[in-house]
Amino acid sequence: MFFINQTFDRNIHQFDDKQKIIYQTIELPFCRCKNCKAKIRVLPENIEPYARFEITIKATSCSKYFSEIIGLSNTVQSFGNFHPHFSNLHRWLTSFGEYVFEAKQCQSKSAHIAESSKFLNKDIMKFWDNQKILISPFKYHTEKRKELLEGVAKLFKTAEFLYPQEKYPLSEWSKFLIQKFFVSPFCKKPKKTERIRKSTPAKKSNRYQRDKKIIEKGKNNASRSPPDSRIQV
Repeated sequence: MFFINQTFDRNIHQFDDKQKIIYQTIELPFCRCKNCKAKIRVLPENIEPYARFEITIKATSCSKYFSEIIGLSNTVQSFGNFHPHFSNLHRWLTSFGEYVFEAKQCQSKSAHIAESSKFLNKDIMKFWDNQKILISPFKYHTEKRKELLEGVAKLFKTAEFLYPQEKYPLSEWSKFLIQKFFVSPFCKKPKKTERIRKSTPAKKSNRYQRDKKIIEKGKNNASRSPPDSRIQV
């Protein structure tokens, strides 16, 4: 691949120097494949494909959610007036959980741990298996959600085990895995493109026309009860 003299704009939420979330538009380069001649966007290591928030924001939000006895809303509100919605945090936790259980992801967690065992710390597998995680009962309503949160907490504890001196351990681990596998470890496969709604109104079904006739008939007869068990208009 080689860089070309073209750029594109990417809107992203980032941390500033004071760890406040800001919204920025950054300019990033294109590159071209020598074989297929495809034009490819080049992203920094801290920005995942299809994501609107840096991985540092996701990791910090999830770590704060586990380290304190607070819910989703209070966790995101701790960032100040400009913060992600609590549903974003819920979705990030689910996404990391799917990675832990190796579902719907681009890469395998087992392969990442094996590679990290070779180059970072050989005791990572033992550390992962011996972790004992306790999740506050008010943070889940089902056993499935409890297991997912326990897996995500294990993920963040393992990142801290590998990078104890770093401010964003999961982000540093992600950078290492990108260098080894050439793809973001926590990114999801892209969803299918949604269909575009037609500008012209769709043809109304026969059932709609039938119900309309029943309602009109009920109006003309001035019935005291809704006709044909339907709500009278």
